[in-house]
This record gives sequence, C-alpha cells and structure tokens, in this order.
Amino acid sequence: MTRFYYDKDFYSFENGYRLEDNEVQKMVDDVTKRCEESYRKDICDSYFIATGDTIVFGYVWEDEISIFVCRGYKEATAIENEYGDLKKVDYGYDYEEEEREAERATLENCDKNELIDMILDLKESVN
Repeated sequence: MTRFYYDKDFYSFENGYRLEDNEVQKMVDDVTKRCEESYRKDICDSYFIATGDTIVFGYVWEDEISIFVCRGYKEATAIENEYGDLKKVDYGYDYEEEEREAERATLENCDKNELIDMILDLKESVN
C-alpha cells in the first residue's frame, strides 16, 4: 500500500494563481453540469477541474450530488513505475533532469556513425 505522509509528501497549490470568484463559479457550474448528466443516467461518478490555487470536485451518489471547492489545496500523487508498482511522486525531485542525464549517457556511449544515423533519422522525422 502506498502511504502518503502529510505534509512531507504533499505539493501545495496555495501560492498558485488566485482565481476570481466568477472564475471559480464557472468551474462549479461545469462540474455541476457533468454531475447532473451522470445523475440523470443513474451513474455514480466523480469529476474535477483544477487551475491555479483552486480545485473543484463533484461526486455523484445514488441519490445526490456533492460539490467541493478547495482553494490553496495540497496534493500527493503516486504514479505507476516500469514494474507496475505505484511510486510516490517526489515534488522536490527534477524528473526532467533524470531524463536528460539518461539521454546524455546514451549519446556518450554512441560512436560517430551511430550519432550520424540518429541525426539523419531525426531530420527525416521532422520533414
């Protein structure tokens, strides 16, 4: 089981762009509309919209819908790794740097002809 530790594993959106009330209302209206459509089809479901410092959740229950507005919320995430296991996202870690390092290591191990072939393949894919 993945275990998230509050506050260590959570990313804070409290410093995100502060939405105006009318912008939040549009999000509420959209989520409410989607929830009502599912409710009419007798489908229990959930929807959400997030931007800036705000996330709006809607839940469709058997006999009701619930809408939640959260501002300055915190989020923890786990993603599936290459082995099919869930792994917590470390928000302080630079995943793009890891990808760049792996790419750099691959390129460093190539000989001149392999690099030329890679460049030609790349050029061909752009055209």
